[in-house]
Amino acid sequence: LSAGDFGTAVYLSLSNRSLPKGDWSIGQVNICLDELNAAPDRKEKARVLKRMMRHTGCREQKWIVRIILRDMKIGMSERSVLG
Repeated sequence: LSAGDFGTAVYLSLSNRSLPKGDWSIGQVNICLDELNAAPDRKEKARVLKRMMRHTGCREQKWIVRIILRDMKIGMSERSVLG
């Protein structure tokens, strides 16, 4: 486990309790991330996150957490990818 890698901690914690593979497409995850961003309060954010967790597997959840925290660990910045 890499120190400070919350995405991996989520993965290890949920690997025995969540779906092995989710049933959502990348588009559906993206829509949900947009809803999360637009949520006006913590209660609505929690509702969106719970829905997302019910439809994604632990490996997908690890990457979703990294996206939310902007901790991709791929050695590229947003500028490199968008450029």
